[in-house]
Amino acid sequence: MGPIAAFWLAAMLAAPAPAEEPLFDPAQYPLMTLAKAEASAPCAAGRVNYELRDKLFSAELVFQGSVRSAPPAHLALLKRWTKSIGDADAAARYKKQISFSDGRRIVWFSLPEGLIDSLRDDLEAGDRALIYGVFVGCAGGKPLFSIDEYETYAPADEEADDYITLRPKPVSGGRAG
Repeated sequence: MGPIAAFWLAAMLAAPAPAEEPLFDPAQYPLMTLAKAEASAPCAAGRVNYELRDKLFSAELVFQGSVRSAPPAHLALLKRWTKSIGDADAAARYKKQISFSDGRRIVWFSLPEGLIDSLRDDLEAGDRALIYGVFVGCAGGKPLFSIDEYETYAPADEEADDYITLRPKPVSGGRAG
């Protein structure tokens, strides 16, 4: 090995490794209602069997906690979606769905295995959570959403610093005016 090659080898070994992108970045998930997420790319009612959307969003929802197996049409759409994002094998981890409500509307979210147990450990039916989700697309003219991550709201105990709080804190003192 010549002196120039040795210099470049030493320089490459001494150079810091490139910074890896974070696995999850909440800034990529704009806060909106589910209705707004759907309205940005509405499903074509009954005209197309499967439509991919892959739109990130976050939404404040109420945990209902019911679990069901994902319907076959949802599994087929999830296979198309995971293939389109470069992880075709991931679809096998989305066999279950869990319910949340957005106002009076109950919505079933697909989610990777393991996340159901985490949600059930952290939330009880009726608890609010900030969901970081994906509008996966449409199956038979109906939207399909998935959960990437979630955050809970602050409990009234000593662990409150470990949770987010999006509700305004009460103002102490008398009335303004």
